Amino acid sequence: MFNIAFLSDSQIDMFQSDFKFVAQYFQSKRQNKKYEGSDEEIHHVDELLKLFAALTGDNRFESMYNKIKVKSAKGGIGMGGIFSDIYDEGMSKGRTEGQSDVIRKMLDAKFATVDQIAELLKIPVTEVQKIVEHVPTQA
Repeated sequence: MFNIAFLSDSQIDMFQSDFKFVAQYFQSKRQNKKYEGSDEEIHHVDELLKLFAALTGDNRFESMYNKIKVKSAKGGIGMGGIFSDIYDEGMSKGRTEGQSDVIRKMLDAKFATVDQIAELLKIPVTEVQKIVEHVPTQA
């Protein structure tokens, strides 16, 4: 038995398979570092992303596969690109959810109209209206 998270960099570098990415991930988590991945090409993208989804409980790895199939067809894809895409997607989702809450609170408090909110956030009125339709009124 090996505790993968405690392998040294030189030991991890000896891996020739995609398992190297798994070892790097667990090592960075043990060291409380943000895992950023590398640009080294992944050979078995689908299998590796499914493994990461199972190990981390984060389904974004599986959903990311369909998004990167096009990229990997043009050339190799590395874990750095995948983690960057997942991070960007999470940030975007967080921003959208936070924006939705702010818009709903502004409307419920009668702080601003839909037109005023659109102007303030520099987004189209139709986008504000879509958000309003999907976010329930606060009680």
